[in-house]
Amino acid sequence: MRLNTTGCVRCIATALAFFVAAQHLASAADAIAISLDQDIKATVEVRGSDVHYELRTASGVRSATIPTETEKAIHLETADYDFSGRQGFAFWSIDEGQGVYKIYRVFTFSRKRNDFVERHPHCGDAFLNLRVDGQRKQLISTFFENNIPKSCVTRLRPD
Repeated sequence: MRLNTTGCVRCIATALAFFVAAQHLASAADAIAISLDQDIKATVEVRGSDVHYELRTASGVRSATIPTETEKAIHLETADYDFSGRQGFAFWSIDEGQGVYKIYRVFTFSRKRNDFVERHPHCGDAFLNLRVDGQRKQLISTFFENNIPKSCVTRLRPD
């Protein structure tokens, strides 16, 4: 019986290449870069079960770690959540219950504080299944009233 090692080597090489590519894609999704303007840059990354950001401004470098309070996978996104023309960031994870809802925490840049600030929906405790409606300049999320899901519209004022 003769073993075809060429085919086996190709299978191993293909599997190894896929593994390396998958690792790179996963790590790339764990960090984002934000350019608020020419003088303000930020990087946001997932570190373990926390989200860490570093903000570089003309007045210096500021960094902070945000505990996520979840054991689920954390996903990062960037958007203009307050429709000021400046990008903010959000992170989300699937709810700990039935795993049906995406729970978001949203952060926008505050010129007054020269830092990111967390923003909250006008109804409910958290942004559930957040959608950004750029045309109407509003954030749409879900909240529950007497165990009935309802739509919440939030308009954030730039700070």
